[in-house]
Amino acid sequence: MKKQLLLFILLVLSFCAKAQDPHFSQYYNQPVFVNPAFAGMSGHFRAGLIYQKLYFKIPTGYATYTASFDMQVPKVGGIGLNIISDIEGSGYLRTNAAEAIYSYAIHPDPRHKSNIIQVGFKAGLYSQSLDYSKLVFKDQLDPIAGLVVPSAISNANLSNLSNQHYFADFSVGILGRYNQLRKHSSKIIATHLFAFAVSHITQPQQSLLKQDGQLPAKFSLQYTCTKPFYPGNIHKARDLMAFGFIIQKQDYFQELMFGGNLQRQAVYGGVWFRERSSILFNKNIHALVMTMGTEITEGEFIYKIGYSYDVVMNKLGNSAPGSHELSVSMISNHWKNKAQRYQPRKIDCYYF
Repeated sequence: MKKQLLLFILLVLSFCAKAQDPHFSQYYNQPVFVNPAFAGMSGHFRAGLIYQKLYFKIPTGYATYTASFDMQVPKVGGIGLNIISDIEGSGYLRTNAAEAIYSYAIHPDPRHKSNIIQVGFKAGLYSQSLDYSKLVFKDQLDPIAGLVVPSAISNANLSNLSNQHYFADFSVGILGRYNQLRKHSSKIIATHLFAFAVSHITQPQQSLLKQDGQLPAKFSLQYTCTKPFYPGNIHKARDLMAFGFIIQKQDYFQELMFGGNLQRQAVYGGVWFRERSSILFNKNIHALVMTMGTEITEGEFIYKIGYSYDVVMNKLGNSAPGSHELSVSMISNHWKNKAQRYQPRKIDCYYF
């Protein structure tokens, strides 16, 4: 009975509250999802997948899948593609999207081409669908019998509702990357990266109820510092630490996440802290995010597999504890069988 009541409450909130984008704990493993300016920043090309399962002890929970691909365009910047699938409840509400990404690179100092400013633009087509047969209405819930069918409400005329809705969406972003060098040396002792993005800049209508349902604009600000333990040692180039933060705000909701990862050659792990707050409901959710993963180099390719687990630290954790997230990515920094003049810029910086 409690599970059915919880499902009904989640359904009501999904219609009454404005939508909020999925937020990933391993945002650094899916950078073009947050900011289109990251397209082409990881090397020749990069492909990645992320699967997120929220509140896994709730049978109807939330699941989000993303797949992205981006590649560097010589002397220009980068292009990319992002695919999103978000499933709420027992599949009653689905959101799917395909986004095309373009970025343009600017080198402020021709002597240090790894120092770069890059701007990006993202255009996407979104689809939302609702399966009315899976909805549970309040007059179907009985304190003794549980779920009762049929329902007068569920049998009512729902002709004013649409079960499929399409809309276009646009985002912009900018980032700057700077290599900090050791004094009187060319050795890189740290790579700093700042990025800012605005998503849903046109605030498209996304209501299935044929009412006012604008998708609020989202603002993202992030910083990452990556430091090698042995600057200049190519044999220990993957011994490094990365730390930073990301702040995201969308309408009444905002999130702060900060922490860091340590990597020793093929293995990495880290701890992050996340606070989600709602200005409207005056509620905060605190979570500790533990990450681990491996990075394998095979020829010209780098393969990364990461896992994170979110531990909810306040009272909500008793009802809906924990979230899982799994990421897989592949990166290549080489262009094979290409003439030298067509090769992209060398990625002589540290990144996580």
